[in-house]
Amino acid sequence: MIHNFFKQVTILLLLVLASESAFAQGLLYKVEGNGLKQPSFIFGTMHMICAEDFVMPDELPQALQATKLLYLEMDITDTTMQQTMMSKLIDPAMEENYTMLSQETTEIIDQILVNALNIEFKQLKIMKPIIVSMMLVQASFPCSDIKSFETALVDMAKEQGIPIKALETLDFQLGLFDEVSIEDQLKMLESMAMNHHNAAAEYRMLTDAYTSGNIDKILQITKKDPTFSGFDDLILGDRNEEWLKKLPAIMKQSPSFIAVGAAHLPGDKGILEGLKKMGYKVKPL
Repeated sequence: MIHNFFKQVTILLLLVLASESAFAQGLLYKVEGNGLKQPSFIFGTMHMICAEDFVMPDELPQALQATKLLYLEMDITDTTMQQTMMSKLIDPAMEENYTMLSQETTEIIDQILVNALNIEFKQLKIMKPIIVSMMLVQASFPCSDIKSFETALVDMAKEQGIPIKALETLDFQLGLFDEVSIEDQLKMLESMAMNHHNAAAEYRMLTDAYTSGNIDKILQITKKDPTFSGFDDLILGDRNEEWLKKLPAIMKQSPSFIAVGAAHLPGDKGILEGLKKMGYKVKPL
């Protein structure tokens, strides 16, 4: 049970960490030119999606097969991940912070968790509020059969003998949360709880944008989400900037398939525009 819980949190970490551009449509892009001997590919994922909405682009298997490395935001196959998360996320002293929530909010959170996940809120109070927020995200899904593009890509890569690499470490991603104060994390948690009734409609809106390949719409929805208001640069912009420093060397060394949350692709600060400014040819497939 503990293993499954931390596996869920790993995928949820990716979900939380997901301007207009010339790249209005498409999830899969071919990157070539600027000295590359072989093309690499950029794919925008939706970290969690209902099974009935899960569809891989037709061109994806061939694109992955043409590469020698699969890069994800973090390596979800790392066997030490569970131990790292337990040491970083569990803190019995954290429980005192939850007294800042109103009784109404506490009861709503408990009801959501029990009804959807059969987990009592009190069981999670040894963790940071942002982790509880992630559990509310899972509890808000309008389906029980949830898929992950990252997990599917890992399975495909293993079948083809393609090594799996990471753009970031788990320590780095967990460290991002330390930049958000406990007070702000509690406000985020309260906002999610009080707007829980809108979750199904918001999921449908985001999923429709994703399945139609409208990455600009995905970014627009992400930025308008009041839960993460004020954290755009922390979640998207700053990380995009760091990845753009790494990608030239990664793609030059070996043709790579790079899969990151779709909201990282569009916009003036997005991965696609950043690569284009460096002189690469970026073509939707």
